[in-house]
Amino acid sequence: LWRRHHKTVNHFFSRTRHLMKISIEIDLQPDEISMATEICDILRQITAHVKAKNTPQLFKALIMRLEDTKQLESVSTDVCNLLQEAGQESFVDLYESFVTIAFDPELVSRNQSVAPYFLLLPRLPDLYKTLMRDKLIPEVITFLTQKRPLESNRLEFFTYAEAFAVLVKLEFVNITGAVATLNTLLQKPDTRCAAITMLGKTVELCLDLLKEKCDPSALQALGQSLHIHATEEVFRYDVNYINDHMGWKLPPKNSNPKEAPKPSGPAAPSDGTHSSMTPAMHNQPEGLSLIATDSFSGGHTATIFAICYDDVRDEVISTGKDGVIVAWSNDGQQRQKQTLKRHYSCSMDINPVQRSLFLCGVPKVQTSSPAIIGYDLKKAQWNLKGSCERPDVKLVSCVKALVHDQNNVFVTGESSKLPMEREKVRVYDANVGSFDRLSPIVSYEEHDDIITSLTHLEGIFFSGSRDCTVRIWDKRQPGSVATLGSYSNGRVVAHDGMVTCLDAYSYTLVSAGLDKKVAVWDLRSADRAPMARLTIDGCAILKVAIGPHSTSAAVSSLKNLYMVDFMTGQSTVVTPFSDKRSMKRYNDLKWNNDRTVLYGGGDDMRVDQFTIAEI
Repeated sequence: LWRRHHKTVNHFFSRTRHLMKISIEIDLQPDEISMATEICDILRQITAHVKAKNTPQLFKALIMRLEDTKQLESVSTDVCNLLQEAGQESFVDLYESFVTIAFDPELVSRNQSVAPYFLLLPRLPDLYKTLMRDKLIPEVITFLTQKRPLESNRLEFFTYAEAFAVLVKLEFVNITGAVATLNTLLQKPDTRCAAITMLGKTVELCLDLLKEKCDPSALQALGQSLHIHATEEVFRYDVNYINDHMGWKLPPKNSNPKEAPKPSGPAAPSDGTHSSMTPAMHNQPEGLSLIATDSFSGGHTATIFAICYDDVRDEVISTGKDGVIVAWSNDGQQRQKQTLKRHYSCSMDINPVQRSLFLCGVPKVQTSSPAIIGYDLKKAQWNLKGSCERPDVKLVSCVKALVHDQNNVFVTGESSKLPMEREKVRVYDANVGSFDRLSPIVSYEEHDDIITSLTHLEGIFFSGSRDCTVRIWDKRQPGSVATLGSYSNGRVVAHDGMVTCLDAYSYTLVSAGLDKKVAVWDLRSADRAPMARLTIDGCAILKVAIGPHSTSAAVSSLKNLYMVDFMTGQSTVVTPFSDKRSMKRYNDLKWNNDRTVLYGGGDDMRVDQFTIAEI
C-alpha cells in the first residue's frame, strides 16, 4: 500500500507542509517491527517528525521473547531496528524494560536463568551496548552489596548474583576486577552471603575465563579469603563446590594467608586482561557412623510403618500394620499402648508444641473409609481427639505437622476415588471445628500420582510423589511455589522413579526414590538442580533422615542402613548389634531432638536404637 501510494501522499503534503508542522506516531505491533524501517523512510518524505508511539511496550514484548533462546537473533535484529527508528531517547525505555524483565523475582520460582536476556547486550549497537553496561554494572553491584545476615534467603538476590556472573562471562566486567570485588565482599560478614553466591555462579559460568584471563595473585588472594572467612556451616556446600571446581587445596603449612598479594581494583568494565590461575585450599570434616545400641520389642505383631519422636516428653511413638500405637520411653519401656478400632496407620507425625498426634488411617475392613485420626496429650496420656473418615477419598497416604505454624496445622496427601481428579495436597487446622468433620483450609491439585512423602521447614513445606516430582508449597499461596529437578519428557522431575521420601533440616532438603538415588538440595540457592546426587548401594531407597549436620543423613535402602556424608559421597554401613541379630529394612527413621540418637522401625516389628559416632 505504501509503495503504491507514497508518491500521491508526498505530492499532497508537499503543497501543504509549508503551512503546518506534521508529526506522525506509528502504533506498531512487535511482529511489525521488521517493516518499521521501510515505513518510516516513506513517512519521512512527508515529515522528519516520525516516531513509534509505544516503544516501552514494544521493548518489553521483544525482551520477553528472549526466554526462548532460539529467538535471540531475530529479537536482537528487531531491537536494533527499533532503536534506530526511535532514536537515542528510547534508551530509557529499553533499559527500564530490560531491568523489569531480567530481574523479575518470578524468574527464580519458575527456575529460569537471567542469561538468555543478557545475551542481547553484545548484539546491540556499540553506543547502546556501552550505555547498558555502564548502567547495569552499578545497579547489580549496589543491590548485591546491601548489608544482609549470613543466613539470608538467597532467593531474594539470586538473579542479581547470576547477572554479575553473566556480565563477567560476557567480559563486560574485567575478570580480575570481579575477583577483587568478590574478595572484598567475602571478608565482610554482612556481604559474605551475597559474595559466596556470586562466586559460586561465577565459577559455574566463567571457569575457563578464571583460568585463562585472571591475574594469579588475585585468584590466590580470593582462595585464601575463602579459606579464612567462609567458615560458617551454612556455606559448606558452596565452599566445597568452589574448591572442587577451582582445584584449590589446603595451603602449605608454612604459608601465611594474610601475607598474600592483594589484587588491585574493584569490578570494572573489562580491559581484556589475560592471565592464568593459581590453586589454593580447603579442609574436609570428619565422617560419622551409626552404632546399633538397643531394640524395643513386644509392642507390635506386624510391620512398623511409621515412627515419630516427642522431644518434649523424650519418647518414641510407633505404629504399623497391626493398628497398634505404642509410646516408648528412651530406654525402651512401654508408656502407653492402644489399638485403632477400624484402621491401621501408614503414616504419622507429631506436633509436640500443640500436644497433637496425627495419623493416616487405612481401613481394616471394606465398610470403613480412609481417615485422618487425631490424638491429644492430656494428663500424660494420648487420648483420641477424633477420626475424620473420608468416603470420597481412596487413600490418605501421608501426613506432616507444620510445627512452626502458630496454629495446630498439618498437611496430608490424599488420593481421590474419581479417576479424572489429580492427587491432593491438603492443609488442615486441627483446632478449627470438630475433628470428626475436618475441612481443609487449603487444597492443591498439582501432582499426577500418589503423594508419597511430606516434610517441612519454617514457613514452607514439600511434597514428593509417585509422579517423580518434588514440589515446594507455602499455604499462603494459591499453588506450588516451585518444582525441584530438571526437564525430562517435557516436565520437571526430581527423580527417574517414584519419590519415596523427603527430609529437611536447616537449609537442606534430601529426597530419595526408586531410581536408587539420594538427591541433596540447597534451599538457599535458586538453582533447582540438586547439589549432589548419590548412589548408595544400587538398591532403592526407603527412607532418609538428615543427621546432626545438614551435610549427612541416615539412609535406609532395601539392603541395609547407612550413614552417608553428602560432601564426600561416602556411605558407612551401620555397626550391627553385639549379638549379631539381623537388621531388616527400615520403613521409617527418626532422630531424637539433638540428632544424636536414631530410631528405626520396619519389618522386624521392633524399634531399633542407634547412636552416632565420629570415624
